[in-house]
Amino acid sequence: MASTSLPDGRRAFVSTLPAGSAERRLALAVVLASVGIFLAAAPAFYRELARRMPALARRVVFVTGDLMDREKREWLESIGNPTLSKPFDVNDVRRAVHRVLEAAT
Repeated sequence: MASTSLPDGRRAFVSTLPAGSAERRLALAVVLASVGIFLAAAPAFYRELARRMPALARRVVFVTGDLMDREKREWLESIGNPTLSKPFDVNDVRRAVHRVLEAAT
């Protein structure tokens, strides 16, 4: 797991570790999750997160490069979480993060 400091003093973590690893001990403010080519895994991930940590599930921002895929687009629309479409820049990420943090307060 790698981390970096954000300008406001918070830390951002990037992990490719399996579920149940060290990242479960972190208090996460926002999760950026790539839908990528693994559409089948994204709903399962989201359902499990919603079951175990419903407040955090509402703070997931999904990242995808393929909103042309009807199934993927409909699923993302059905859950209502913010979506970042590739390509995006750091300002897009900031807006999405602020949106979910404002909605959570």
